[in-house]
Amino acid sequence: MNDGLSTAAPESQVARVLRHVRRSAAIAAGFAMLLMMLAGALDVIGTNVFAKPVPAAFEFMATAMVVVIFFSVALAQAQRVHIRVAILTDRLPRWLQWVADVFQYLCNLTFFALIAWFGWKSGLRSFEVGEYVSGSVNWPTFPARFALAIGASVMVLQCLYDLIGHMLGRRDAAETARAIDRAPR
Repeated sequence: MNDGLSTAAPESQVARVLRHVRRSAAIAAGFAMLLMMLAGALDVIGTNVFAKPVPAAFEFMATAMVVVIFFSVALAQAQRVHIRVAILTDRLPRWLQWVADVFQYLCNLTFFALIAWFGWKSGLRSFEVGEYVSGSVNWPTFPARFALAIGASVMVLQCLYDLIGHMLGRRDAAETARAIDRAPR
């Protein structure tokens, strides 16, 4: 039985740890999505049936949205399911495709490193000064900022791992190998 992994090298310790971190973040993102749906449904029911909205439902859902988005981005990167426009790059010679991939990894790495840096800096400041969003309940802003920083940091690790692996010609993450094997050619 061919499981699609026959072309992949054995998974390294670094790949295993990164896979565990990515999947844990994705599980947290799924849990946050579930809580968002529950909070939204309860808020709609509370508002329309009992004329009492759930206090801070909007603020909670905004924080959970950050978790959903930033905690799942590294898994999407590892599985190569981000939107990719390959009209031009597929027509390039192999060596230029390799250069374009390195450039893409460097751009992603830089972009998410800046987001992570800003997120950590902003989250720490928000926590130190006790920043919050005013509303029926004063909602702290630092959890969303730390969630952004954590998710972007995991993406930085994934981009760095992918860049190094690409430059070494290595594909040892099982999810990456499966995604490449499934990709249309």
